[in-house]
Amino acid sequence: MFVLLLDIITLVVVGFYFSTSKREKNLLPLILYLIIGVLSDYIFNPIIKHYSNNYSIGLRIFTFIEFLCISTFYYRVFGEKSKKLLALIVAAFGVFSIIDFYFSRNSLFDSVPTGISSLVFVSYSIIFFYYQLKYNHSTLIYRLFEFWAIVGVFIYFSGNFFLFIFSQKNFSDPLFKNLFYAFMTVFSIMRNLFWLTAIIVSKKRS
Repeated sequence: MFVLLLDIITLVVVGFYFSTSKREKNLLPLILYLIIGVLSDYIFNPIIKHYSNNYSIGLRIFTFIEFLCISTFYYRVFGEKSKKLLALIVAAFGVFSIIDFYFSRNSLFDSVPTGISSLVFVSYSIIFFYYQLKYNHSTLIYRLFEFWAIVGVFIYFSGNFFLFIFSQKNFSDPLFKNLFYAFMTVFSIMRNLFWLTAIIVSKKRS
């Protein structure tokens, strides 16, 4: 039920974004992330698992794509001054992910990379909120589409952080796995609803 609702909301978000000619380009990395997520769940991951018999390979590839897409979104929000730093963070994360896979290739879940990416995105979000509250005195923060998009990122990754951390050692437990997918789906729905709000706010501003 929740998975079906998540898929429907995801399609609504993607469809609403592409429904008009007035699209906020800064939101495009998040939309691409949603599209790739659906394709990974239903096409890429099953194929990778079938031919490699290792489900975590698909998860690790998606984790890096997720990191790249969301970091690109934050780069567009923060501007040119953050370009070199964010590029360095993405490169370092990619190298670390490869090293982690080498030493944990038989694990069912990539807890360390997902845990680190969650911390990075939560940190990005806090920095954004801090600068908006301290320096933005001309625009109400809830009128910024970036605010709603980043609230979605913050809730999703902070809410799932401990799930990601404990999954590597507990993913084989059926009870934990059910709880994981339940919480993951709920936080994903919340994230997508906030992103839908971001799209609506961006259209009103354009």
